[in-house]
Amino acid sequence: MAGAHDVTLVLTNGNGLSIQEEIGDADDTAGNYVTWKNMGGESFFKTRTDCFIGDIVSTDTGSNCTRYKLYVNGKDAGIQKLIANCQTTVQFRVKNPIGPIRAGSMIQIEQLA
Repeated sequence: MAGAHDVTLVLTNGNGLSIQEEIGDADDTAGNYVTWKNMGGESFFKTRTDCFIGDIVSTDTGSNCTRYKLYVNGKDAGIQKLIANCQTTVQFRVKNPIGPIRAGSMIQIEQLA
């Protein structure tokens, strides 16, 4: 049965090389934010340098939530991704890097039904 799962956000530089990875917990509850392990369970993390979101990887699909919604610095970035399209078995999860995102930006992902 699907439910709580891990989410990995891969940040890349302008050449597509991975420069920061953050692993979070998604509790499969609509309206809740992914909590980030490196941040002690906070609902956000900060980028270390200018970057792009190069990949969003989910270890499972939720049974209650179907989409992730991205926020940058507390503002809706206008980007939603189907959780099913973020599975480890999907070859091209993010077709075009999302960004640019400035160093020190606060990143959040909300889970939506």
